[in-house]
Amino acid sequence: MRRSILLFTCCTLITTVLAAQRIVGDLALDDPTAIHAVNLKHGQGLLRGRVLALRPDGVSILFHGDTLTLPISSVQAISTLRTHTGEGDFGRAVAASHFLTPTARPLPEHSGYYRNTMILYNEASWQLAPNWTAGISTVYLALGTIASLKYSRPLAPGVYGAVQGRVGVFWPLLPTTFSWSVTPMLTLGDQRYYLTVGLQYSSAGEEFFNDGQRSRSLQFFGAATLTSRNGHRWHLEMIHSQLVNLGWSRYKNRNEFGASLVQVFNLISDPFLFSPEPEAWFPVPLLQYKRYF
Repeated sequence: MRRSILLFTCCTLITTVLAAQRIVGDLALDDPTAIHAVNLKHGQGLLRGRVLALRPDGVSILFHGDTLTLPISSVQAISTLRTHTGEGDFGRAVAASHFLTPTARPLPEHSGYYRNTMILYNEASWQLAPNWTAGISTVYLALGTIASLKYSRPLAPGVYGAVQGRVGVFWPLLPTTFSWSVTPMLTLGDQRYYLTVGLQYSSAGEEFFNDGQRSRSLQFFGAATLTSRNGHRWHLEMIHSQLVNLGWSRYKNRNEFGASLVQVFNLISDPFLFSPEPEAWFPVPLLQYKRYF
């Protein structure tokens, strides 16, 4: 009798562990508005509905008004698509940016984020419509203000294109610090693994340079981000052969904290970022916090 009880307990624990491995994120089972995705094995498709109960031997899901019970052995993964708090769209919101550079992917509609980098840089962004994202940034504790507007749209499965425009000034030197940029970009991949490449044409005010002349520059950037199922993200970014960023971030419960090491050097003579003389490599550590809403 004891051997049977022990065998039953071990089988239950093993089955529970196997079931837990199929769960992606928080299912929010106590939320009556939640919508879940149940991916079935062997190419049998995907069910969208509300998971009512998760047991070691099966899953109960409300599907088109009917309650279905699926054996756990036929389920490949279970994830949350949407809840009343918008947690289901959280993964899509996180995939709308790398550590330093933007992506062509839009935020979910009626969502946004606040970002703070090293206390000095603050940014808030909001998705106005399915294709339009607006943002406002402050630099050096509100001494500089930058406004941005991005238009993005899907071009093919897993491919997004976007154009972002930005204008900014430093107070109170408005005329001599007025700057603007236009950035077309392309993002390939899903919300966990994606690559972005882009060009940025910039015009910076004469106050930034000793010769008192307005500077115009064409820059390129490329960035890749890999995201694990438990919310860890690894970033590799390169901006105009002058900045290389290696970063890590972790998101959970609509919060994301990241640490990054930016290697600064100068392979291309361009006064837009640095002096025209070659610069030696030197590292710059960065800390960043994001809150999605």
